[in-house]
Amino acid sequence: MNIKGSKDRLSTLAFTIIVVLSAWFIWFKSPPLKKLSLQIGGHTLQAEVADNNKTIERGLMFRLRLSDNEGMLFVLPEALELCMWMKNTFIPLSVAFITDKGEITNMAEMQPLNLQNHCANKPVKFALEMPKSWFETKSVSVGDKFTGLPGK
Repeated sequence: MNIKGSKDRLSTLAFTIIVVLSAWFIWFKSPPLKKLSLQIGGHTLQAEVADNNKTIERGLMFRLRLSDNEGMLFVLPEALELCMWMKNTFIPLSVAFITDKGEITNMAEMQPLNLQNHCANKPVKFALEMPKSWFETKSVSVGDKFTGLPGK
């Protein structure tokens, strides 16, 4: 009998239970977010809106799936230099950084559970996270403009 191996398995199991319970608590105990329909390049998508400190900080953490045309729109109080990362985020995502006029400044592909910063190349009012490669498969690129953004 390998006692060290048993302790490692128990530690892993305990950690997994803590992560699952934390995800359950955050997911099911959080109020539902507002949703918006956004349009770009002939495509319509549904975006949950993160527009306050609590929802912006939580973002898509602990989510286990995201439908093809669903994402999260981060709405900042003003145009800011913004960086995104994937702390506690299990889904691979693509992010588009968007000006107050709805124009995409730059985009990035983000890997799950990675703390690497992905930053806007100039101050932006919005960031939109979508399933990985969504922008590429829809032929959406830098300079394209969204419609349906809040305040427009």
